Amino acid sequence: MGPQRHANTTEGTSCERGSLDVKKRPQSQDATPSDTVQPRCWERDPNAQALRVELADGPHFIFPYAHLSFARLASNETKETLVLTFSAHEVIIVGRKLRDLSLAVQKLSADWIKELPKRYVQLLDGDSAHIETIDVKELAAESAGDKTLSESK
Repeated sequence: MGPQRHANTTEGTSCERGSLDVKKRPQSQDATPSDTVQPRCWERDPNAQALRVELADGPHFIFPYAHLSFARLASNETKETLVLTFSAHEVIIVGRKLRDLSLAVQKLSADWIKELPKRYVQLLDGDSAHIETIDVKELAAESAGDKTLSESK
């Protein structure tokens, strides 16, 4: 069976599962290929009922917004950390420019998130979010050894 394809109805494009999601920027006369393709590590959908979390090594999780307890965004000089606490899990997102993502979570409109491979970082413009790592932890297991689901395969 070949690669799975899915339609991206918000942008009118399609992509293969596992490929880089990109957002096309308006082209100008002086546009170069790097000006026309913008990698994305999250997507907004005002009708989202759940957040899909895709990990770089393959697995993904779906967390219903009805189970979201709270979110916390903290930053230091070089990185930001967005922690989403659901009823039984905690999603820890580390990267840069995560404020818009946290605002989308506030409005329950972030549809999916995923880590952006390092090879695509140079394609980002200065205002784009960059998710370096995502860890998913099961809260009930924290007292029994702080089990990270994204590392236990």
